[in-house]
Amino acid sequence: LFRSLETSDSRPCPQIAVFASIAMTDAHPSSLEAEIDAVKQVLGRSKKDRLEIVSIGAGAWAAVFACLLKRKYAEFPEQLRVRMWRRPGKKLRAEQASKLLKQINSDQEVLTRLRDNGQLLRYVDTSLGRQLDPPLTADEALQDGFCDTLDGAVLLPMELCSELQEAALEADVLINGVPSTSTLEVWAPLAEALSKRKKDPPVVISLSKGVEFVADPSPHILTPTRLIHRCTGIPLDRLLYFGGPNIAIEIWRGEFATARLCGVDEFRAPLAALCAQPRLSVWHNRDVITHEVMGGLKNVYAIGAGLVDEACNHGATPNSVYFSNACAEMSFITHVLSRRPEMLSGPLLADTYVTMLAGRNAWYGRQLASGVIRASDGDCVPGKGVIQGVSAVRAFTMLLACAPVPLGPEGSMCSAIDLLPLLQGLNNLLFHGGTVQGFVYSMWREMQQDPADRLLSRAARDGLAFIPTLLNPSGGAPEEVPKAIGVRKLPEPFLSDDKLASMGIDVESMDKFRKSYLAFRAGDSFGAAGEISRQVSNKEQFHPAARIA
Repeated sequence: LFRSLETSDSRPCPQIAVFASIAMTDAHPSSLEAEIDAVKQVLGRSKKDRLEIVSIGAGAWAAVFACLLKRKYAEFPEQLRVRMWRRPGKKLRAEQASKLLKQINSDQEVLTRLRDNGQLLRYVDTSLGRQLDPPLTADEALQDGFCDTLDGAVLLPMELCSELQEAALEADVLINGVPSTSTLEVWAPLAEALSKRKKDPPVVISLSKGVEFVADPSPHILTPTRLIHRCTGIPLDRLLYFGGPNIAIEIWRGEFATARLCGVDEFRAPLAALCAQPRLSVWHNRDVITHEVMGGLKNVYAIGAGLVDEACNHGATPNSVYFSNACAEMSFITHVLSRRPEMLSGPLLADTYVTMLAGRNAWYGRQLASGVIRASDGDCVPGKGVIQGVSAVRAFTMLLACAPVPLGPEGSMCSAIDLLPLLQGLNNLLFHGGTVQGFVYSMWREMQQDPADRLLSRAARDGLAFIPTLLNPSGGAPEEVPKAIGVRKLPEPFLSDDKLASMGIDVESMDKFRKSYLAFRAGDSFGAAGEISRQVSNKEQFHPAARIA
């Protein structure tokens, strides 16, 4: 099959990776069913129950994520169902329909399917500018296997969930695919339905990479999972974050990739196995909020990367200068926001790199620099969706303007934003009428000194710039969980790393105890230490007397 798909000059066809992934997935049906059962078990569902997954939002990444799950478990429709909800009624423009029509004509199977079910002519008429009643919508395209913000990909025909309240009542897993700027608008109306659930609250896997600035009770930023928690009452231990580095269309085509699923131990291991693909390795980490914040931060500097790339005629040298300065600023920001910034540098740089190469935020920066788009046009671009880096620029600027750090002349206090000329320049360009050339020239002016000398000084490395309240306004106290939803299971008993650090507790010394205590709570009969059980071979019989000895 793979050989027949090669082109005449022996270069591999792009579809090979996709079919290879499908073949690899279908080769182990028993293990796939075991993955579904493992998720059912941690969610308190019986093996006879169908696992209900609903994606809230249908942007490029959310659509691909849902389609990957549907494709992987296609042999088990009675065990797992994936549906999607999106805002209804979005009309497709003639330009969009024309692009989709080219994709349809390039795939004989899709062409035949749409011709036979009568949908093909609706794309033809819309591409020609004819007025249809009812008009062709993004919802309809999703059911036909297309995402209106993902060019060049034929996905799977998706089942739509028309009633979001019903999803809140019945879904076991909700996927958050809406931009952070729309989180409250979409999720807040679900609080009442969620309070009427007869089973445990749903687990939420958030794909959104954005942050929102909040001034009270002290300046801080909220991530999508925290926004969902605040407006719905879903407990924090049931909110997880799934982040890159990845590009949606490349993941769908079967390119090698990695991702991180962040959340409490109980849920993230089985859910990581559920989300993994033959060529997508899903690592997992317990720290949700800082990885969410870093996902929003890389979008900020990706916009600047696109600006510099286009304004400097795609020169490798000016791009490297920008990348060096951006890395210094991002590293400094991690020192301000996190007690353990070294844990974030790898994921942040990898996600930033891929976004600069092929992400929509870098694309947006290039369009600004070329004059195709103006900042006054807003952050919602037809055919691309919401550019989340735009709101993130404003949020981080406002946050760091309220962050005093002892890094001024002779150790005096100064605002963190005063040390970040790239971030200031982006904010000026997007919100205060600044120019692209002004942004580029300001970068050159800052080249007179190595930014690392200023931003990554000994004081910063020693933690003097760390301000715990920027992510945790309660100053280390656990955030109170709204009582809209009851939880029958014990919540996660440990605070996040940064909350522990803000309370003066050594984080690294807690790791061993954290893992052993969680094992104890899960039923380890050997007690909180849990060491004996791991040392005893499966073939050996454990004798209490030997343990005492």
